[in-house]
Amino acid sequence: MTAAIDTRYAIGAIAIILVGIYSGIFTPTEAGAVAAVYCLLWRWSLPAS
Repeated sequence: MTAAIDTRYAIGAIAIILVGIYSGIFTPTEAGAVAAVYCLLWRWSLPAS
């Protein structure tokens, strides 16, 4: 169960890509760029370990 909780942000990136492409908001290249920015912002929001 812990592993499923830890993957919630990765699933968010997948959701951004798929929803963006299928809804016509982004092209596949733009969806990849938006997902990369999402991942960077998420990583920078974590406390340093």
